[in-house]
Amino acid sequence: MTEKPHILIVDDDERLLNAAKRTLRKNFVLEVACGAREALDVLEADDSFAVVVSDQNMPDMKGICFLSEIEKRWPSVVRIMLTGNSDQDTAIAAINEGKIFRFLTKPCDQETLSSAILEAVGHHKMLVAEKQLIQQTLAGSIKALTDMLALSKPDVFQRASDIRRWAAKVADELNYSKTWELDLAAMFSLLGYITLPDHLIRKHMYGVELEENDARRVLEAPGTAFNFLKNIPKIEGVAEIVYYSRKGYDSTGFPYEDRWGDDLPLGARIIYSLLTLSDMTAPDHPTFEVAMRRLRKHESRHDRDILKIMERVLDDDEAFQQATHAVA
Repeated sequence: MTEKPHILIVDDDERLLNAAKRTLRKNFVLEVACGAREALDVLEADDSFAVVVSDQNMPDMKGICFLSEIEKRWPSVVRIMLTGNSDQDTAIAAINEGKIFRFLTKPCDQETLSSAILEAVGHHKMLVAEKQLIQQTLAGSIKALTDMLALSKPDVFQRASDIRRWAAKVADELNYSKTWELDLAAMFSLLGYITLPDHLIRKHMYGVELEENDARRVLEAPGTAFNFLKNIPKIEGVAEIVYYSRKGYDSTGFPYEDRWGDDLPLGARIIYSLLTLSDMTAPDHPTFEVAMRRLRKHESRHDRDILKIMERVLDDDEAFQQATHAVA
C-alpha cells in the first residue's frame, strides 16, 4: 500500500483549515498550522513533509518570508502560495523570494487546490530522487579520489590525513560553519600531487631545493586538483578552497591572479597555513614550537588570527608529540 504524502497547510483562517481537513485528508496525511511561527515549530519537529501550502497575509509573518525560510532550511519541501492578493508584485515576490512551485489565488476551490498539491507531490518525489542520485554520485566520486590518492601516493595520503586532523581542530576553535567542506578540502589539498613524479614529491617533502620548473609544478598542483573536483556536484566550495590552498595572505603563491587577504576563502587561508606547517615538519620532524618558529619567518603570508589558533590547538597533536618524544 502506497504511503500518503505528508502535507502542511498554513493559514490564520480557521474556516479554511477546517475545510481543508474535511476534503483533503482522504488523499493526504494532513497537518495544519494557524500561522507561520506555529508551522516552523511543526517542521522543526517533523521533516517528512512533501508540500507546504501557505497563505500570504498572516499576522505573525508574511507568507513570502515564511516560504523563503522553508526554502533555505528544507529545500526539498515543495512550496505553494495561497493568497487573496492577486496583484503582480505579490506573485513576483513569491516566486523570486519563496521560490514557490504554484501561486494560487483565493477563493480557491478544493479540487484546484488538491490538483496543485498532487503536482507538487510529484515534483517533491523528483527532487528527492535527484538528491539521492547526487549523494550517491558524490560519495562514489569522493571515495574513488581518496582511494586513488591512498594507493598511488601513500606518503602524500598520510600527509593529507595529518592536515585533515589539524583542520578539524582549527575549525572547532573557529566555529567554522561548513566543517564538511573544510574536511574534504583538507583531504584533497594534495590531490594534485597524483600527477607529479615520485622523485619530485620526495624532494619537495624532504625540503630539497627544487629547480624553477619543478618548483612551479609543485606550486601549481592545486590547479590540477581543482580540475579533478570542479565537475563533482555539490562540492564547488571544496574545489574553491583547494584551488586557493597555496595562495598567501599577502598575494604570493598560486593562483597568480590578484586576490589576497580576507578576499581569500577562510577555508583556503586555513589550509594554506596548515600546508605550510606540514612543509616545515617533513624534513626533520621538529617539535611544534620549532615548526611554528620557521613558519613565522614569513608571517605576512598568513592570516595571523589563524596562526594564533594553530598555536593554541595543535601543540599537543600526535604528530608533534611523536617528534617531542624522539627529541627527548
